[in-house]
Amino acid sequence: MSIGATSVGMEVQGEQNGRLCFTARSVSVFVDQGSKTKMPVSGHIREALVQCLRIHQLRAL
Repeated sequence: MSIGATSVGMEVQGEQNGRLCFTARSVSVFVDQGSKTKMPVSGHIREALVQCLRIHQLRAL
């Protein structure tokens, strides 16, 4: 997972019987509904994503 100023990137890998079958990458951009322009990731959402990222990093150790 990566957290940018206006977007969040994620990667998912699928395995079967210990063999990597696919890798998918996705980027979600935060958009202001009215103006249809990108906007910063809001504080409470950013904090929740940072906590998820920390947990993921700890599990990888």
